[in-house]
Amino acid sequence: PVECLSYYILKETGHDPKKVIGFGNILDSERLRLIIAKKLNKQQESIECLVIGEHGEEMIPVFSNCRVNGKQLSDFPFDQNEINQELRRRGKDIISSTGGTQFGPARHIYSLIRTIINDEKKTLPISFYVAQNDFYNLNEVFISLPAKVGKNGIEEVSHLNLSVDEREQLISIADKLQKIQKSL
Repeated sequence: PVECLSYYILKETGHDPKKVIGFGNILDSERLRLIIAKKLNKQQESIECLVIGEHGEEMIPVFSNCRVNGKQLSDFPFDQNEINQELRRRGKDIISSTGGTQFGPARHIYSLIRTIINDEKKTLPISFYVAQNDFYNLNEVFISLPAKVGKNGIEEVSHLNLSVDEREQLISIADKLQKIQKSL
């Protein structure tokens, strides 16, 4: 996963941890917005949602924080498991039909770079090194969370009020990523 590759780069180069950034779940969050928009027959721009954790099979769609035109997603008829499965299937479908997913990641990496260069201070679901974060109960792991990004790199980590299940998933993924990262 991009989180492990980014961790490796951080440890090999010794760069400032705030400036080693992976594109994390930007692409996954965009895919989730598109899926929800189609399911609810809404404009994609009306959907606010994030995916966190890792860019991979164990990504966490944060349904508890999803909004549709400012209303909670739970106010709309939807099947969380169905959306979750479709989100995971999207990347696999693209890889099987085209041989890779280079265009989606490239687009979002470009957007991330533009955000940094232009000092836009956008909050994005990106991968970065968390030395210690008491809010999420995470330590010494490269993981994807929403953070404000600007010319100085990671400027502020956003705090999401996660459901109990989402918080447990995040801790579980962090443990797995941490083990892989420490073995590199």
